[in-house]
Amino acid sequence: MAKLYPYELSGGMEQRMSLIFALLAKPNLIILDEPTSGVDYAIVNLILLKLKEFVMDGENSVIIVTQDINFAEKVSDYIAFISDETISKFFPANEFINSVEAEHNQFINSYRELS
Repeated sequence: MAKLYPYELSGGMEQRMSLIFALLAKPNLIILDEPTSGVDYAIVNLILLKLKEFVMDGENSVIIVTQDINFAEKVSDYIAFISDETISKFFPANEFINSVEAEHNQFINSYRELS
């Protein structure tokens, strides 16, 4: 990857490089938009591991925007469900699936059937 020009990178490679550069800057907060899009499953697990390491000390935070519910459940302490540009529900991640209402269950079940 080091010898490639930016325009030669795949979407997944761009995602990985963006995360690497963000972590190298050692910020206290990282905001990620769909960090798993275009990334294969093995790399998703690596991203998950790196994000958990990043927040482990309790001084760093990550805000993730994602439609990947499985990833959100694995990496999050809290999950906000956004509907019509508004946070409609906010839950601890371990309570999210058991607490969502009918409209959210339909979305979650549809997602799980596709994945």
